Amino acid sequence: MTPEWQLWFKFAERDLAACEKLLEGKLYANACFHAQQAVEKALKGLLLHRGRTAPKTHGLPELYVLLNEAALSPYRDAIDVLNKYYIPTRYPDLIEGDEPSWFSDENEARNALVQAREVAEAVFAVVKP
Repeated sequence: MTPEWQLWFKFAERDLAACEKLLEGKLYANACFHAQQAVEKALKGLLLHRGRTAPKTHGLPELYVLLNEAALSPYRDAIDVLNKYYIPTRYPDLIEGDEPSWFSDENEARNALVQAREVAEAVFAVVKP
């Protein structure tokens, strides 16, 4: 049976693939959401790998702090940027005013994918011997 943490990593990889496809379809806000999701699932997978519980949170900074992983410290800013994509991409009643400008910004979505890949790869590398 596959360890649970590996399943979380697999789902993180799927979110990265979804982000790429959404970028191709010019669905930039949705691509940003999947970039955030990829990192969330990677971080939760690492917590599970360490024998910890994956908390019921979508907050990337909270997961980062729980991990206290030195190898991820160069990615703290990226984690903060990616964190902002969870709520407004999913719940229009929770954003203030009009849609954020990055909803239709291809560069923002491409940057989100690059950052998500970097963070996810750094997380995966922590587990590899």
